[in-house]
Amino acid sequence: MKNIINKIKSLFDIIKLTKERNVYKRHYRVIEIVNEDEVFTVHIQLVNSSKTFFMKPEEILADDEFVAQFSPLDVRTLTYLGYLGINGPKYKVLAQRIAEQGNLVFVIKQKGSNDIILKTSKEIINDINLLKNMSSSDISSVAYTELQEK
Repeated sequence: MKNIINKIKSLFDIIKLTKERNVYKRHYRVIEIVNEDEVFTVHIQLVNSSKTFFMKPEEILADDEFVAQFSPLDVRTLTYLGYLGINGPKYKVLAQRIAEQGNLVFVIKQKGSNDIILKTSKEIINDINLLKNMSSSDISSVAYTELQEK
């Protein structure tokens, strides 16, 4: 009888240990999202500490063990920001200005770079890579300008 009681106790101990392992404990939390020119950076705090640091969502999501230390809501936020960072337009039309020839020139900025690109609507339409990596509203603006100039 004593043997059976000991086996039941050990079974309960195993169940208790399994539950303790599966209890979620977050070690990090997202405290701020910094958006600089459509490039997202996340301000992270070590829980129960004043230590903070900045990382890109893509860097966090690349490490499974690190991701497991965030709350499910923070993981959802990081995933969404990572998606925006990867799938967002790489080029953005900042402005239009009239060139010396009377044509409109588009001022374009590449994501993650401080370089400015100047191109006419015709040059943009002929650059497939540029068109693929622009937002639909910017493409519409370029196409409208091209049609007006013909």
